[in-house]
Amino acid sequence: INSIFDTIEAIEYVGQSPLYKKQVDGMDLYQRDLLIAFFDTGRYYIPSVPVILESGGLADTLATIAIPIDVQPIAADSTIMADNKPIIREPWKLIDAWPIAAGLVMIAFIALLLVRRRKRKSKVQLKEIEIPKTPFELAMIALQHLGEAKLLQFGKTKEHYSQLSLILRTYLENKFNFSALEMTTREIGYGLEPIALSDKLKINILQHLGQIDLIKYAKVQPDSHDILDSLEFTRTQIVDIQTEMEQLAISTNLNVEEE
Repeated sequence: INSIFDTIEAIEYVGQSPLYKKQVDGMDLYQRDLLIAFFDTGRYYIPSVPVILESGGLADTLATIAIPIDVQPIAADSTIMADNKPIIREPWKLIDAWPIAAGLVMIAFIALLLVRRRKRKSKVQLKEIEIPKTPFELAMIALQHLGEAKLLQFGKTKEHYSQLSLILRTYLENKFNFSALEMTTREIGYGLEPIALSDKLKINILQHLGQIDLIKYAKVQPDSHDILDSLEFTRTQIVDIQTEMEQLAISTNLNVEEE
């Protein structure tokens, strides 16, 4: 039976009942119930089905007639529409809280970045308004670094004296505003002439720079005593310059007040 319905579109064979007999008007009537499904409206024909009958040892084949079936659409009836059902909410579970937890972690991370950025800005601002160091302070720091480098212990005598000359010349240029870094030792002497320093101190400065020039350019080997005292001697010269200039400033202020 199933193979018969395979050739008919929109009809699906579902199943059948066993063959059973019933009496109709004194006649034996053999009947089988078929269960079929239709997927669209319209007229369909159930084709004839061959039936084999046996009687007295003889068999004969008969065919049923084709059965027309009209499939009608179901009329909509608004009176039997069901009410809207309430929303069924899924029970809350601990895993449902992960979006909230992830959001809180993200907010905390952003807040931490903002705090660090604000601290960096504060440090930059403090660095920008840092009070510049005086020529004397810069010279003292440079001498300290040179002492910590211990160039003499590694046999770098020429480099040691070159750094001393650079520190002293830089201090003179920044303190008295003339190009000591670009001048020869003799030209530095001319630059110091109008400055109110003692003649002794000026001579000491020029002699010290001249001795360094001999070591740098004439390859003169300094005495071991001079090497050990070179750093402290340079520091003493800078301190003496600073002291004399401060005393001169105090003396000038007193004279102005007296007038």
